[in-house]
Amino acid sequence: MKTALFALLSLAAAGAVSADDVHGRYVEARTASVMAGACHYNGELVTRGRDAILAFRFESGRSSDVDLAGVNAVAVVTSDENLSAGAPRRSVLIVDSAASAAQAEAVTALLRSRYASTFGAVASVRRAPVRFAEKDGQIQVEAEGLAALNVKALPDRACCKMPNLVWYQPLISVSDREVGYTVEARSDVFAPWLDAGENTAFHGKF
Repeated sequence: MKTALFALLSLAAAGAVSADDVHGRYVEARTASVMAGACHYNGELVTRGRDAILAFRFESGRSSDVDLAGVNAVAVVTSDENLSAGAPRRSVLIVDSAASAAQAEAVTALLRSRYASTFGAVASVRRAPVRFAEKDGQIQVEAEGLAALNVKALPDRACCKMPNLVWYQPLISVSDREVGYTVEARSDVFAPWLDAGENTAFHGKF
């Protein structure tokens, strides 16, 4: 009896480790500067920052016994107030159409479970080509016909030299967090928006 119970507990533990052992690259672009002078931050706090694009590139790990390596996904999040204010949020989740049905189902379940408070009410889950490319400190993501972002790493690591000017935290928990410069970010989900030319991004590892 004890042996059978131990085996069941071991299997459950192995499943938990498998679900937790999921890692990848993350980037988000918001409609408010995440690193700026105090006056700039205060000027945007109640007028901007209500929308964001969150992009995930899964590099390793399994969930529900499905290998997630190579899957890309994007979440478009909106609120009636700045996303830091705690107001209700709505989101649309987009999973790369190149992922298998099992991968899409597993990624959707994992993201919704882990980031329920970040996403808020998920209005829909869509399939579309999602490209996530990173080269020479530049990250480009496109969910075809829905959302896109182009973010550059800050070459001087200014966010580390001037941490008192970083006013927000990434919308999900990441390691190796860095501020990014948004060359351009746009979304046609919910109310269309386009933002460019500011330090409105974070990137790191999940």
